[in-house]
Amino acid sequence: MKLLHSAKSNSFFGQSLFIFLIRFFPVLASVLVTIYYARNLDVAVNGRYVNFWIQLPLLTAIACAGIHAFLITYTPPVIVALFRKIRREHFLLYAVWVVAAGFMFAAMQHYSGIAGFIVSFLFLIVYALATITESFLIACKNFRNVAVINLVYAFLFSYLHWYTLHKGLSFPQLFACLLTISAARLFLYMGIALKNINTIPLTGEENISLDASRSLWQHMMFYDISQLTFKWIDKVLISLVLTASLSAIYFNGSNDIPFLPLILSAAGSAALLNLAMNQDDDKYTVQLMQHSARILSAIVFPVFFFLLFFRYELFAVIFTHKYDDSVPVFFTALFVVPLRAYNFTSVLQNRHKGRIINIGALADLILACALMYPFYLLWGLAGVALAFTFTTYLQAAYYLYQTSKVLKVPVLQLIPYRNWLFKLIVFFLFYIVIHYVLVQYFSAKNVLILGCVLTAIVAFVTLRFELDKHSTNGGTS
Repeated sequence: MKLLHSAKSNSFFGQSLFIFLIRFFPVLASVLVTIYYARNLDVAVNGRYVNFWIQLPLLTAIACAGIHAFLITYTPPVIVALFRKIRREHFLLYAVWVVAAGFMFAAMQHYSGIAGFIVSFLFLIVYALATITESFLIACKNFRNVAVINLVYAFLFSYLHWYTLHKGLSFPQLFACLLTISAARLFLYMGIALKNINTIPLTGEENISLDASRSLWQHMMFYDISQLTFKWIDKVLISLVLTASLSAIYFNGSNDIPFLPLILSAAGSAALLNLAMNQDDDKYTVQLMQHSARILSAIVFPVFFFLLFFRYELFAVIFTHKYDDSVPVFFTALFVVPLRAYNFTSVLQNRHKGRIINIGALADLILACALMYPFYLLWGLAGVALAFTFTTYLQAAYYLYQTSKVLKVPVLQLIPYRNWLFKLIVFFLFYIVIHYVLVQYFSAKNVLILGCVLTAIVAFVTLRFELDKHSTNGGTS
């Protein structure tokens, strides 16, 4: 109860928590289904199934054209004003853009045979529009309704997958049903969005320049597509070039740790909402980013060390040894996780430094793709993951340097490095001892369960400590 009270009294944490919950339920359903199907399907069949979800995010990013990321930068009155300034022909051009992305995605699915062309085409369009509408509702702080809708969607998503496996539905029938519930979610989103638009008051801030906003949107479009390309290009290429079995092995090893990207995304969205209301306040910006880093590290660091030391038990228990070949890939990709404790682009986006963001994103993508093949020849599938891990650290350093120039402060002032260093040392020692003790007395399954419980306790206690410290210091810690 005290943690919830702290959340209500802490604007940043409270908004992050609400945004996280909105996106939590669909991701939880996806994770559970991924594990369930990996355990019960043949590796090659499962590879064909996961290829659909590997290719969907990249084509969705293309269809969304950065609009969902752009919306969070502004307050609702500004968003509505900008929307009304857009000419009709631009809406038509965007419609053509979305249809082209849908056609491309449908062609890829038609080739794989996992879903029909029409269903895949409509699925991409519905999914992209829902992503954009959800971002608008988050900007309007309409958290509760969106969370409830996503909870129902997640339940139906899980049930349909269970029903398919036990009642003998075909994959095309499954995806037709998923399209139906996705369309229903979009319809509800749009109904709530229209009500919000009709009740948003005029505040005078909506006189923002359309040209300046267009420039930021163009940069955000390029950044979002390049980031999603960076995140999924290795998986997409492997799904297209290598066998379905190898694709499944790589996917299960290199896929993002469940919920950590959600935590970072929620914190980033909350930061942008707060920065939008405190534009150009450098002192507040530095304090907010440091506070965000402390909060995120309280969750991210324990999870990182748990996954690092319990990785063999994780794959043995969850995937029943079917994906033990994924462990080296998982180990290599895992070292990106500590970077999830900081949102490196929030300040740059708030200050309309889209060009800087995109230089870092493009350089990261080009270098990672250049290193993929030689690293693959040296270290196999794990080498592909290593290429992306290595370049992610270079990108993070670049963004920190550029943010320090924008705020005119030293790089070390942007991050709570003493706080981080202390946590890293303590958690490393704690987890290496705990894992050693547990494996002496318990089976792999019980070791994993106890490790999960301890990680939840450690994260909760650390988070409570950070929130109480922030409250005691009057919100300046």
